[in-house]
Amino acid sequence: AVVSTQSTGAKALSKTKTAGKKFTISCDLQLTNIELLNDSDPNNVSWYKVSSDGVPTKLTNGRSLKIRKKKSSYTLTFKKPNARDSGLYRCKFEQDGVEA
Repeated sequence: AVVSTQSTGAKALSKTKTAGKKFTISCDLQLTNIELLNDSDPNNVSWYKVSSDGVPTKLTNGRSLKIRKKKSSYTLTFKKPNARDSGLYRCKFEQDGVEA
């Protein structure tokens, strides 16, 4: 089986991966004039899976997903992806009334 994902945030990506094999998508943000309480906190960005009808569902760390901040990127790792993980993914910065 194959898993197809698309991530939108700072840039759009389209990748097809083999089901069951771990992979990571990333979101690169460059923030200016915004001071973060903890710039290494992965929760500075929220990850969403967008359904076919356009409704976003917020994702959280769990058995199958890992959300992290690695250097200057926020990452979403699929530990053992399957066909249900296929879809459109979006990262979004939302703090102090600022969205990106």
